[in-house]
Amino acid sequence: MKNLISVLSPEDSLLSKEEATSITIERAHNRLDELLSNQTILLIIDEVYDKTHLEPFLHIGEHCSRLIITRNKEIKEILPHATPIQVGPMETEEAEYVLSAGLNTEDKELKSTLHNLVKHLWRWPLSLASANELLKKRTQQSEQLISLDQIEFLLERFTELVIFPPDIDIPLML
Repeated sequence: MKNLISVLSPEDSLLSKEEATSITIERAHNRLDELLSNQTILLIIDEVYDKTHLEPFLHIGEHCSRLIITRNKEIKEILPHATPIQVGPMETEEAEYVLSAGLNTEDKELKSTLHNLVKHLWRWPLSLASANELLKKRTQQSEQLISLDQIEFLLERFTELVIFPPDIDIPLML
């Protein structure tokens, strides 16, 4: 529950310094409700791993809509009217776009290797974005195109680190 209190920290000018020193979850909840009472907003609540983390945000802001991002299917139990949206892997073209963003893909061999890397990362947005950031950093550090050997190394490393989504068959050979 520290996150709710940090949202209302004095640095954000939502609480006075006096309030911040004696803040409790209940007071933070009430203050957030007060701030959102006349607002029509979309409240995005990300990385909800436990039902208790969501509770303070369910009964605030009468006119707020909520987008709750979670991998925990049990969250649905406390949201009987919510419509779950299952997000899966990206389409191949989208995945290639995410992986190659900010990279020089004029080299056909590099483009082919990136295409293969997309397949090995199972087109999952988080793994693609992480790989893209790493590729961009390596390219910037060397101020040249990343070598195919480096991409093969990254492919091996990402295969070691990959986290499989729930309810998916894990291949025996990666």
